[in-house]
Amino acid sequence: MGTDVDQDLLTYSISNPIDGLTFNPDGSYLFDPSHASYQHLAKGDTQVVTTMVTVTDTAGGSHREQLKFTITGTNDLPVMAGQSQSVKEDGAVFHGQMTATDVDQDLLKYSISNPIDGLSFNPDGSYTFDPSHASYQHIGSGDSEVVKTVVTVTDSAGGQSQQELSFTVHGTNDAPNVSSSVTLPTGDEDKPYLIQASSLLSNVTDVDTNDLGKLTVANLEALKPDSTPAGTITDNHDGTFTFTPEANYNGSVLFYYKVKDAHGGVMLDHASTSLNAVADNAQISYAAIDQHQSGVTEDRGYIDTHDKLHFEGKLDIVDPDQGEAMFDINYGPQTYTGIGYDTKLGGHIFLMRDGHYTYTIRDHQPKFNH
Repeated sequence: MGTDVDQDLLTYSISNPIDGLTFNPDGSYLFDPSHASYQHLAKGDTQVVTTMVTVTDTAGGSHREQLKFTITGTNDLPVMAGQSQSVKEDGAVFHGQMTATDVDQDLLKYSISNPIDGLSFNPDGSYTFDPSHASYQHIGSGDSEVVKTVVTVTDSAGGQSQQELSFTVHGTNDAPNVSSSVTLPTGDEDKPYLIQASSLLSNVTDVDTNDLGKLTVANLEALKPDSTPAGTITDNHDGTFTFTPEANYNGSVLFYYKVKDAHGGVMLDHASTSLNAVADNAQISYAAIDQHQSGVTEDRGYIDTHDKLHFEGKLDIVDPDQGEAMFDINYGPQTYTGIGYDTKLGGHIFLMRDGHYTYTIRDHQPKFNH
């Protein structure tokens, strides 16, 4: 403040403006050290700003003196924005960078409050996030999951700021996974075989939570080892299938089918069983050697020197069981008429394994003379 012995009115002015300084003609002033021009001052740094103040009286007399401010710096905290990223499960690795600014030009280091599966975070604030990590495989199509951590940025003077880093992982559909083939209980030849869909799915898993309990079996077929059909399949629409084997087939049966989840995922699967052989009755038909003969007639046909009528024929046999289409000849003890079988009417049959037979009976028996 100036004085004037003449009691003149005094006015004040400055030679140059100073950032943060408000100077009034009466010599009063305000100085704001928080002005942006001084934010660069780090802790312990100083800066001097000056101006010349001129005081003038009403007679034109003036005097000049310096007005000086020494600003001592304080630490300014780093400024950082949070980040929220969106990624797709099983998608490409995401590359990102947390960025902070510090008007003090301090060196900055970054850290996170808690680890996140798939996240690799570096002290310079750079990071990568792998959405194919096993922790996110359960997220199904249409579902999402948010994971997050807090990033702390620290300057060289110890000042810190914190912001959130988050990732929204959007699920994709994972196809069902088949671990091994299914072995079903054995069945029997020529008998319908009931198959539970749950049995066909016993070796299948699906990592997606929204597909649990929603797996289905489709396009089920039954084949023999040579890839020909082993029978027919009927969908009972109650979680079961009925396999009707081909007539008289026994042996291995291979079931091939698709496993579908609720969101379009498909995986091929297979199962197997074995059909036990069941004895089938042979079908026997008759064929005469001489088409003009259908049997023996008393006093007619071929009569040998022993007064016996002769007739020859052949029995044909068909048996679905492989290797069993033949006659099992059990001659038994020799009878009074020779090897073979005696009949109730006194005749005798000699049957060979291939079905050929000879029938003889004594002619001129009283029981036939009538």
